[in-house]
Amino acid sequence: LAVVCAVVGDLAREIGYLERALALYVELGDDERAAQAHSRLGMAHSLIDSIYAEHLDIRRAFRHFDAARPVLERGPVRTARGHLETGVATALTYGLRIGPGIEAAERAMETAEQLGDEALWAGATEAYGWHKIVAGELAEGFEAEERAFAAADRGQRPFLAWMAFMIRGQMTWGVGDPDRAQGFFERLFGLSYAGETAYGQQLADGIGRCHMSRGELASARLLLSDAKPTWITHSLQQLVDLWQGNWEQVEALARRVLETSRRTGNRWDEWASQHLAARMLHLRGEPEQAAESLEHARRIVAAGGARYFELWVLPELARAQAETGRLDDARAHVDRCRELIAGGEDWRGRRAITDVAEAVVLSFEERPDEADARFGQALQTLRNFKLAADEADALHQWGLALARAGDGPGAADKLELAADTYRRHGAGAAWLTRLESDTPLRGVGR
Repeated sequence: LAVVCAVVGDLAREIGYLERALALYVELGDDERAAQAHSRLGMAHSLIDSIYAEHLDIRRAFRHFDAARPVLERGPVRTARGHLETGVATALTYGLRIGPGIEAAERAMETAEQLGDEALWAGATEAYGWHKIVAGELAEGFEAEERAFAAADRGQRPFLAWMAFMIRGQMTWGVGDPDRAQGFFERLFGLSYAGETAYGQQLADGIGRCHMSRGELASARLLLSDAKPTWITHSLQQLVDLWQGNWEQVEALARRVLETSRRTGNRWDEWASQHLAARMLHLRGEPEQAAESLEHARRIVAAGGARYFELWVLPELARAQAETGRLDDARAHVDRCRELIAGGEDWRGRRAITDVAEAVVLSFEERPDEADARFGQALQTLRNFKLAADEADALHQWGLALARAGDGPGAADKLELAADTYRRHGAGAAWLTRLESDTPLRGVGR
């Protein structure tokens, strides 16, 4: 029954059945099956199904794993040992400990290969691929997810097939390629064995986020009633609220997720909620507070070895620090981004986010020609990947940079282009109000 609940996405009932099974196995003195129940409970407590994370508890997950390990490591290599390591690797995604996560996934893959267990291998390889992507090894990570899907597809295993698609779609969206990400999200609908499960709601959320990245607000809103997020702070609802100017709701979300993540040991959503809170502070014109929040996020992702997420945090931190006069720090963060991007991986639209940050820093360093070149490069990439909101932001920042350089007409031109981009894509009035009232614009000719 717990396995069935896992397949259909009913986490609460899954945990309830596992706890009852565990109690019965303990009463019967069946150490092996009790250990397996502990292992499955550890995996279940490593998953999240709502903003309040009623079931996610990384510390409790590891108590279950620790209870299972002495039994499952005794005797011959068997499937249960591989599931234990896969569960550990999954928990370490939320614990944001990338190196240990890779090692646990590798142990599970090795066990699966010894046993010839393709389903176990697929699940372990999905965990391995996720950690590799977050470690900044994109090509290897995405290739692992493709191999995992092929194995899941051969066995017609819907949960494993869904997970491979979700990881590829989620992480492709995260590097700023919504067109390709949407293709991954949509592929599951073509699988005859997928059936009607909770996965469709999470796919709807992913597809909706791709629409939002392209500024397709109407299409995104059509999916809201069907959408259930897998990443709470970067959900479709949050993106729609942000774009429509419902900033109080976004701020409240960031506060709630931060409180929940600290309670549950969820370092992934802890950095993400700090990142979201910082974005709202920046929009409110509070760069010093934004930089403080982003510094908390930076420490979490850096300590965990999460290079992928560094490229989310560092560009915004560099911009906030440049605005507050901490140019040496801002330059160091931009240089770190350049180091990551120069590693030979394809960062797609995410490269342009770094370009915009560096252009802002160059502007404050009073290097206007270099800033213009970097803005132009960023804008072309953003348009290639159809990143509408980021395009509007780049034009806005370019206008501010030109205003700082004393080019009033040039600034007015870029700011009008930014306003037009916001209008064309249905942005809320708050974005246009912010554009008009930004302090550096005062006195710029129109």
